[in-house]
Amino acid sequence: MNYKTKQNIFSVLKYAVLSLFAVVALYPLLWLTLYSFKDNEQIFSTNPFGFPTTWHFENYVNAFHQFPLVLYFKNSIIVTVISVVIGVSIALIFAYAIARMKFKGSSFLRIFLIMGMFLPVQSYVIPLILQVKRLGLQDSLFAVILPYVGMGAPFSVLVLFGGFRSLPKELEESACIDGASIYSCFNKIILPLMSPTIAALIIYKAMNSWNEYGLAFLILRNPKLKTLPLGLASFVGEISTNWGAIGATLVIASLPILILYLC
Repeated sequence: MNYKTKQNIFSVLKYAVLSLFAVVALYPLLWLTLYSFKDNEQIFSTNPFGFPTTWHFENYVNAFHQFPLVLYFKNSIIVTVISVVIGVSIALIFAYAIARMKFKGSSFLRIFLIMGMFLPVQSYVIPLILQVKRLGLQDSLFAVILPYVGMGAPFSVLVLFGGFRSLPKELEESACIDGASIYSCFNKIILPLMSPTIAALIIYKAMNSWNEYGLAFLILRNPKLKTLPLGLASFVGEISTNWGAIGATLVIASLPILILYLC
């Protein structure tokens, strides 16, 4: 068996494994999409896994007519966008300072902040709720936006710190020799080189904020402030539930994150 034949066999095996992984990864999305076009009988008894025998396109119409989907969608977008913008911006500045500048206590600040990753939410959820009430934020979406920013800060700083440390310092030194300020170095040299890391962090933080349920359930008691996860949970009725419409709602709710990931 020559080298070219071995390469061809290896390529076939490689693409076979990747194709199998793609099927496993994409099947839940396909199943959810098919689920959204079925009625309750097909979902639970006659046809739970196959293509719909009768396509119920009205499920998407019912998703908007039966549920306040637009309101929940708007709340989730506001919470996600603001928490991601504030969280990534603060983490960029802090991580750049402790990674590229020499000052006393930088290592302590980094370790102290990253230790927050090891604190379980249950240990500070009650003080957090009390603090939200003291600040008068319980009737505002900032009641969850600010905790999302704080809870995501340790991981964001850890990711960005590693990215900054991987860049050679000679880039900034040569720019400073040419007369560039620290702000010019950061905006025109460092940020463009960090764009892949920042993009990955934005996707991760957006998914967390978009899908977060537990803290939002404890803090957001006003029905008009509910995000999509809270709204979806309230769609389940005590007696009967239109599961096809809920499936359509889940498909619509998944689209923004899928589009962000593809971009």
